[in-house]
Amino acid sequence: LTLFRCLIRPSHAFGWIAPLHAPRRAATHTGMRSAVCTATGPQAGWTPEQRERNDRYASQLTSDSNNGGNRAQQMSANANSGAGLFNFGAPSPSYTDLAGKSRIFLDSAKTDEYVKFLPLGIIYGITTNPSILERDGVACTIQGIQDLAATAFSLGAQEFMAQTWGGDDVDLLTTNGMQIAHIDPRMVVKVPVTAAGLQAAARMRQQGVRICTTAIYAPHQIVSSVALGAEYAAPYLGRISDSGKDGPGQVSAMQKIVDAMKSQTRVLVASVRSADEVGQLAAMGCTTFTLSANIIDSMTAEPLTLEAAGAFEKAASISNEASRPKKIGFLS
Repeated sequence: LTLFRCLIRPSHAFGWIAPLHAPRRAATHTGMRSAVCTATGPQAGWTPEQRERNDRYASQLTSDSNNGGNRAQQMSANANSGAGLFNFGAPSPSYTDLAGKSRIFLDSAKTDEYVKFLPLGIIYGITTNPSILERDGVACTIQGIQDLAATAFSLGAQEFMAQTWGGDDVDLLTTNGMQIAHIDPRMVVKVPVTAAGLQAAARMRQQGVRICTTAIYAPHQIVSSVALGAEYAAPYLGRISDSGKDGPGQVSAMQKIVDAMKSQTRVLVASVRSADEVGQLAAMGCTTFTLSANIIDSMTAEPLTLEAAGAFEKAASISNEASRPKKIGFLS
């Protein structure tokens, strides 16, 4: 049957008996389209989705040919329109589908670390607190936080977390927190899970401020955070372990509490001491981490991976050298 079709439609099947005025590339792509559509005689056993995908691909090939095959212009148009560089209409998962619930934050007030790590494509946002600001030489003021946030957002950060301050003074905690929130809608205000902190957080929540409860050391504090309606709740993994408790076990229990309560509060694992702990807790169901620059560095410098990457580069260099034309005789 396929041979019969080729005989009665040679220009469509192969492209080499196309009219003389037809572009050579157009004839070739038409042949590709015919081969795709008829080789299985016709599309035997295909699902409707497979047939539809085949038709879309074949139509794209024909369209390329009719338009002179200028794929560079089409790619540029797609990119400028936000359609993506390679947009053939083929089904593919979205970024949200692929990333799932994962979020990684950089725990830093150093703008040079923002410049280094945000372009990696794995950092969702930045977290800070007064201790980090002091360590990194940044004033714990609204202006100091605003300057950091502006840099982070300019480099692609989706969120910036800064902690309010005011001790046991609920009014001061609230006032400072509201000023942080007004810097940008992408700001999240961190509040310690003390009585004053929770009261200030409740006031801010009523105004629509996004809240991260912090300095969490016990599972019951996760219950309080969920009840408050906090968007994030940050347990200190390393410090929990330092206190003699099973840090990973405690944090895993906190994640189970959130899941059991069917809450969308994210357990933001902080005070992480190694990249291995990230993998361990992710396997336990934790999705959200804030990490120091050292931890992120170690996640991008696995020794065996670096060794393999070096071997790939060596092989590519040897292959490229071997493919170069050899000069012979008097030309050498």
